[in-house]
Amino acid sequence: YNGSVPGVLKNIIDWASRPYPDHALRGKPVVVAGASISPYGATLAQTELRRVLKVVGAHVLEAELAVAEAHNAFAADGRLADAELSLELASLVQALVARVNESSSDWALRAARHSD
Repeated sequence: YNGSVPGVLKNIIDWASRPYPDHALRGKPVVVAGASISPYGATLAQTELRRVLKVVGAHVLEAELAVAEAHNAFAADGRLADAELSLELASLVQALVARVNESSSDWALRAARHSD
């Protein structure tokens, strides 16, 4: 996609970010990961996606994963062939889960304050 986000993904984000400001993405924790056949691993597209997600108000975690040469990066069973990349992915998912749990606690506290 010439270093950018696929049009379909951008359209989904545009629709999910309506109506402003109370939409499905606002304040939600997200991570950015991508794979590309290029040696750069979708880093340009990921930079663009991070910008778009921040503009719509999502909470974008700093960590990300770029899988370069994706046509060689996956084993026959669909798992990442490189153990280091697998560990990076696991760490990324753990960070997202931790942030979701923090956000859930924050939302519950805010809801409790508003119900008093």
